[in-house]
Amino acid sequence: MNRPRVHQIHARSLTVDTQDSSSGETLLGKLRAPAGTQYSCRRSYVTLYLHVALVAIQLVLLVVWHQQWEHRIVFSVDQELRVARLVKGIFTTFITLYSALLVFLTQSLALHRDLHRRQLLTATHDNALAWSGLGSAVVRLWQQRAIPASSMGVLSALTYLAGISVLHTAFPGVAAPESLVVNQSMSISTQSLPAFNLSGLDEDNRQNFLNAAGQYAEASLAFFPFLTPGNSLGLHEATLYDVLEPNTGTGSVRVNATGFNISCGYLPHTAFNSNSQTVDVGGTEYWLGAVDRNIITTITRIATSPHSFAPITKFPSAAIFYTSIPVLDSNNSTAPWFKPIDFPAVQIFRCSLTLVEQTVLVDSQSRNFTSFAFDMPQKKQTSRWLPFSGQLDDLSSAAFADGTRGFLDIWEAWYRAMPMSLTIIPPLLEGGLDALVSFSAADIALQQQLELYPFNSTVRNGVYLHEVENQLAKIVASMFWTLGHVPAPSGYMNSSQPLNVSLLTGQAIVSEPVIQDRLALNIFSIVECLVVSLILLGLSFRFRRLGHRDVGATKIDGLDVLQVIWLCRDHPELAANLEQVRVPTDLNLRRAGMLQVQLIDGTAPMREMLEESGEVLQDSDKLLESTYPDRPSRNQVADRPSEREQLCSRWTSDLVLSLVSIILHSALVVIHLILALLCSMGLEHRITFSLSQQSFAAWLLSTFATAFITIYTAGLVFLTQTLSIRRSLRGMQLLTVTHDTVTAWRGIGSALMSVLHPTPSLSPVIPVLLYLTGILALHITSPALLTVQTFNSTIPAPVTTQGIPAFAFSGYELSSSEARMVSVHSPLVYAQGALSYLPFINSSLPHLGLEGGMLYGGLNNSDSGSGTATVDAVQFNMTCGYFADAVVNSTAWTITILGREYSLPYIGATDFGIISTLTYSVLNNDTANLQFQGGMYMGSALFFSTVPIHDSAGNTGPLVNFSNAPRGGDAKTQIFGCSLGLVNRSVTVDSQSRLSLNKWASQKDSSVWLPFQETGSKTESTDPYTALTNDWDSWYIAMPASTSPQYGDAPDWEITVADLFFIDRLNLNSTGASVTLHQFEDALAEFVASMYWTLGHIPPLPGFAPANWDPDGPPPVEVSLLQGTAVFLADTFEARVDANMSFIILGTMVSAVLLLLSLQYLAFRNPTQDKEIISGMGPLHIIWLYRNHPELEAELEQVMDPTTSNLRKAGMVGTRLAGRSVGHFIK
Repeated sequence: MNRPRVHQIHARSLTVDTQDSSSGETLLGKLRAPAGTQYSCRRSYVTLYLHVALVAIQLVLLVVWHQQWEHRIVFSVDQELRVARLVKGIFTTFITLYSALLVFLTQSLALHRDLHRRQLLTATHDNALAWSGLGSAVVRLWQQRAIPASSMGVLSALTYLAGISVLHTAFPGVAAPESLVVNQSMSISTQSLPAFNLSGLDEDNRQNFLNAAGQYAEASLAFFPFLTPGNSLGLHEATLYDVLEPNTGTGSVRVNATGFNISCGYLPHTAFNSNSQTVDVGGTEYWLGAVDRNIITTITRIATSPHSFAPITKFPSAAIFYTSIPVLDSNNSTAPWFKPIDFPAVQIFRCSLTLVEQTVLVDSQSRNFTSFAFDMPQKKQTSRWLPFSGQLDDLSSAAFADGTRGFLDIWEAWYRAMPMSLTIIPPLLEGGLDALVSFSAADIALQQQLELYPFNSTVRNGVYLHEVENQLAKIVASMFWTLGHVPAPSGYMNSSQPLNVSLLTGQAIVSEPVIQDRLALNIFSIVECLVVSLILLGLSFRFRRLGHRDVGATKIDGLDVLQVIWLCRDHPELAANLEQVRVPTDLNLRRAGMLQVQLIDGTAPMREMLEESGEVLQDSDKLLESTYPDRPSRNQVADRPSEREQLCSRWTSDLVLSLVSIILHSALVVIHLILALLCSMGLEHRITFSLSQQSFAAWLLSTFATAFITIYTAGLVFLTQTLSIRRSLRGMQLLTVTHDTVTAWRGIGSALMSVLHPTPSLSPVIPVLLYLTGILALHITSPALLTVQTFNSTIPAPVTTQGIPAFAFSGYELSSSEARMVSVHSPLVYAQGALSYLPFINSSLPHLGLEGGMLYGGLNNSDSGSGTATVDAVQFNMTCGYFADAVVNSTAWTITILGREYSLPYIGATDFGIISTLTYSVLNNDTANLQFQGGMYMGSALFFSTVPIHDSAGNTGPLVNFSNAPRGGDAKTQIFGCSLGLVNRSVTVDSQSRLSLNKWASQKDSSVWLPFQETGSKTESTDPYTALTNDWDSWYIAMPASTSPQYGDAPDWEITVADLFFIDRLNLNSTGASVTLHQFEDALAEFVASMYWTLGHIPPLPGFAPANWDPDGPPPVEVSLLQGTAVFLADTFEARVDANMSFIILGTMVSAVLLLLSLQYLAFRNPTQDKEIISGMGPLHIIWLYRNHPELEAELEQVMDPTTSNLRKAGMVGTRLAGRSVGHFIK
């Protein structure tokens, strides 16, 4: 039944001041708070030192950032992720442990301060609960709206805990790896001067060497007229510089170079024979080969015979030149003149070569010359005629035992091997003669560079000696570059002793851009942490107590369960005041606690002072009965919860909180599983940043991850903490266990101290410690879940390409065959001047835009970098068929096909097979009988073959017999026609070398002989692809003759460069050779593609023009390269998000453990039968519970020294503080 509740209270109680009370105070009320124990003083100093140290750490980091000392820590990109995770782990672990220690110390100081401060009991209650965690602090701040008991105290706690959270968020992002492009020096190989292998050379094999050298040089130097800056890497003016191997370096590179210096002097003791046009120099007669009385502008070399490379037995060390144009020195003086009979006067001089060691700078990407390393004159500016002072004797074998030096010393031999130029120059006539004069390629180059006729419309009256020396040096340097880099074309050597030409190798140091990582500090995070650290330092002054050290001060240093119960023993009026609270909601308890109280006062233990002052009576006098009526007090507490409180109670019931707890814990596991799935699929790599944004992205990612986990775990801790304390209230357990549980939930420091206590309650505290340790582990691992990683990426960039050649036929009359024949001269001249390059198409030189039988869009030189580009390409496809209705005149070696008569050349006795074009004769309007090979604008070409061509079935097609064959009997020949088709393709081009990565291979593996189908002519079409298809035979007929001596046993038939290509490619050198049809079609497609590439990229030889070229005729052919666009995939370095699978798995395991630990605190059954609505274990809750457990006072009455250890021993009694059987007590 209901009865008044009786409490044992002090007869002389402490005087309690409510907000509207002004009653007097007893001795206990007058006592002041103790200045602090030795322990609290030491703790105050330690707390201050730790906060100052935290500020000092931020200042040190700020100085390091300003001096950029952290950039000295460098590492490779491969270690970036490892270092990033290590740095984040170190910084996160440090700030987590450091801040946990700060919170533990500051929290204890704040509670100690509340114990000794005279303030509202509700304020003490709110402050104590605010320090339980960030979530609890937010709730207590919200409660200040209804009853503002301690707004500043709660706000201070909230600010401090929020600052700790900010440190958790910002400090892991203070340092992170930063990727940057740096230049790293590295050694690469270079190619230097050319050299011959002259080992074993002696007087006996000297002539064999010279013969082989002459053939090789003449074949190789045929490339000399086509030299341009674009295809002569390693040559600049008169300097040969080392060529870098392809590299990814940047900037300029210093390489070795060799300058060529030519010095010329006149010959004072020269006997000139005007009748024979010879001159005696040192006992050797030299022939003035090209001198003609019609030539008045000639500078050329004189030879020992009229032949280009006559056999000689000695190695000359200098070259002798003559000139019919005055060569003046800087004083306008000339060398001695010689006057042949009926010939122009000439000057004869001799020139020698010296080498100058130089150093030049080249661009590491293009590898082209940029400048000389030192400011020195590279060309002569003055000159003076002097007698030749060089060596007149010929060199012996021992004089050039060194391969390089000997190779350069006999430069006159290579100069003499220069092939005759295909350029035919009409002479400047004096007598109206029509004689034509041919010069060597070197003579043409010299006259062109000196701007002599016909390369200059104005006839020069003379040239300067230093001009001649400079240009000769340039020509000699170009000659040596060609000999070293351009091998003799296949089929142009018949010597059994081929020369072994090689390039010397060297080393150069280039600065290659590499991605390197370094440690970088984030100034935003440092400033943020510094500001927060200063705020925490300022707040710490509010909580610390620095008084005198009184060893006799009270041992109460907290507001946990046992401490509050013990305090209630000496403050019975507290329970009496809360006796009127019938419904212990937070709001009612906080209203009831709005009274001024100082829980600990005085400088001596409270009980001793009370006994000494007489305010504590003897046991018989100490107790009295006091009955408290069950009615609302003057604090206006309610008998039942308001509607608002009931609504709030429903939303904060055990059931709701349990549901929210299990949802949030499960969601945390699911989040980690989703991250694991994304990581396994690599989807996080799609989030990319530029390197310039890497540091900001890393900071942003770390801040977001840390802020998320900090806020999320704060909510988890608040929920689990609330449920755990409520479970302790309703459980039947030892009071010490309840005390330890509530203490452990204040933080990991308190939990650890509870475990380390001499008599710990491990059963309830270990789960709390494990839970908070898991939260701590999440704080450490979460910032490293996602990091920023540097990787090689490709970015698309549009570039311009130069594609297939296009030919402008504007100004040509192409309506009829006769009109086309009249207009054919200019195209033929253009083609003959360019197609002489074809023998070098298969050399080691790069031919950008050509790959086998394909033409592709070439990248411009300005498109640098590494990566690939996809460009358009045209694949050539040849289809050949036989003629079934050909009419043969076997004796005249003619054949009529499609109404046109063709003739076969009279082929001499040969030991090789021939596949060539038929000759088509036509009479034009000018009655000049012109012969053309091929079909002339038919869109197809007609071929004959002296070797059998089998299709895939073994058939050869119809054979044509010609009688009177050179070897007797009949000559069986195949006659067939071939047409061209184009296939559009796309190829991948390397942006550094600009060469196709799709290598050409045989496109056909079978073909069948079928009747030939004529394609017809569509020359007037403006479609460049159609023009390529239909007019290829028109260019094919302009194929120049080869200069190969290997096939000179067919004097009546000149082997063209195309014929020589098929002989070499299809191996037609031996009698009885045979080929397959698809092999020939592939070879023809490859050659026609090469022909078009040459026409589009190689200009005609300088000055190339036919003898009867009509300046008033049709204009020359205009050739251009079609422009296109391509997507350039440039290799670059970017940053991307990378997930750490190890940390994700660890986070998943920790989240699962937290979920399992939280299950023991869930309460899905709402105890509706319980009248109490206790929601926590704050001081007001404990005081109210103390009223319902009067037996607790008797147990704790014996504790005279309220240390934590003594209180825990006294609390080893079982009780249930709330729920069913409230007050049930077990001894």
